Amino acid sequence: MTADGVAIAISIAVGVAAARALFHIFFQDRDDFSDCLAYSFTPDLLSLFRGRLGEDWFKSTRLSFYLLTAIACGMVAYLFLRWLFLL
Repeated sequence: MTADGVAIAISIAVGVAAARALFHIFFQDRDDFSDCLAYSFTPDLLSLFRGRLGEDWFKSTRLSFYLLTAIACGMVAYLFLRWLFLL
């Protein structure tokens, strides 16, 4: 395995660890995560007709920030490892 492959593997591990560590900061439990995931896939027009547009927007945004933060942690780890090993 090349040094770049090792950096990718470590970065994925860091991203998964960050997602696990941040889970309880963003969500109360798995049901709350499931609600956010369901609202994320619900079209906004349907939520508007149901009168839940604000809740849909808030939960979709919370899920997006959670995923963005976890992915950003992995990307920063990858860039740091590339800089550290001068790849």
